[in-house]
Amino acid sequence: MKKLEAEKRTKDESTKKMRENGFIPAIVYGKDLENIMIKVPDSRVRSLWKDIRDKEKFILEIEGKEYPVVLQEMQTDVVSSHIISIDFLLVQED
Repeated sequence: MKKLEAEKRTKDESTKKMRENGFIPAIVYGKDLENIMIKVPDSRVRSLWKDIRDKEKFILEIEGKEYPVVLQEMQTDVVSSHIISIDFLLVQED
C-alpha cells in the first residue's frame, strides 16, 4: 500500500510560510479520531497523486503512527493550480 509521511503542525504556524517551504497544510479527521493538523511535502503529494486512483486508500504516517486514509478534498488555487490544502479522511481497516 502506498504511504505518505506527514508532520504535525500547530495552529500558530503560518500557512503562507509553510507553502513557501514546500509543504501543504492538511488535516486528518474521522470517526473516533480527534482532528490532526499536519503538513505534507508538496512534491511527495504530487508524486503520490499521480499513482493513486480516486478514493484509493493509502497510509498516512504521522510521527511513526500509521493511519489508513483517503484523500477527501483537495483545494487548489484557481489561478496557479497550486494545491492550497488537503483533507484526509480516516477509513476503517478491512
